[in-house]
Amino acid sequence: MFKLTTRARYGLRAAVQLAEAYGSDQPLRLADMSERQNVSVKYLHAVIASLRNGGIVLSTRGARGGFQLARDPAEISAFDVLVQLEGSLNLVECLKPGQTCGREDICTTQGLWKELTDLLTTTLKSVSLARLVECEGQGGILNFKRPLSRNHNCPK
Repeated sequence: MFKLTTRARYGLRAAVQLAEAYGSDQPLRLADMSERQNVSVKYLHAVIASLRNGGIVLSTRGARGGFQLARDPAEISAFDVLVQLEGSLNLVECLKPGQTCGREDICTTQGLWKELTDLLTTTLKSVSLARLVECEGQGGILNFKRPLSRNHNCPK
């Protein structure tokens, strides 16, 4: 079964928390984020460090230090965050660049895995952190009956 790692789930939740605070002069303290996310400071620090290394998060040192998004949440997609944390979102190893399984010529399922990976990628790229904040607590953000755009309301 395809399953995102705990690191990816916590990382996306932390990025959404940072998106909620975007525009504030005060960075979020790691201890406060850790408490809200119910995850250890040490683990969350490692996750946030990956996001910082990827240019998604900025850090400020000192007594008034903490973390902030590096750019507007509307410009950061769920895909950006997850790829920074996971490295790849391909559903099977043989779809990763440079990887083969030796069955490409006879594989009957590789096309399916490629299409599913493409759908996942397209969907995650279409959902910004701002959109996740906007729709938080409303039972989901995707409505497959109409295209996802920045301008429509969250599904009820």
